[in-house]
Amino acid sequence: RDLNNLHEYEILFTDYSGIALEYYYLTGKYAIFLNVPKKIKRKVSKTEVDFIEDKMRTIIGQSVDIGTLYDLSLPIDLDEAKAKDFILSVTGPSNPLEKSIEIIDSEIIQS
Repeated sequence: RDLNNLHEYEILFTDYSGIALEYYYLTGKYAIFLNVPKKIKRKVSKTEVDFIEDKMRTIIGQSVDIGTLYDLSLPIDLDEAKAKDFILSVTGPSNPLEKSIEIIDSEIIQS
């Protein structure tokens, strides 16, 4: 996988990964989310991250079981206005690149 060239891919297959947010933001293309057991990294029940992960699986893509991949009808239809509103709600009104740098910088400072 080459994250520098996401625009070259027609479809992104992922699990609960936030890469789907970047993929949709950069390309306007949907993701296929594989229904696999979710990795539990946090010991809290429902955080904002969990909420975002769950919503993105229905708003900017489609969730499928691995066994049904061959039966998947492509392309899938997205409500583009809803998807753009969702991405804006995640990134905020500021430049997403600036926001990402800000988050990374705060993580480095806290380390």
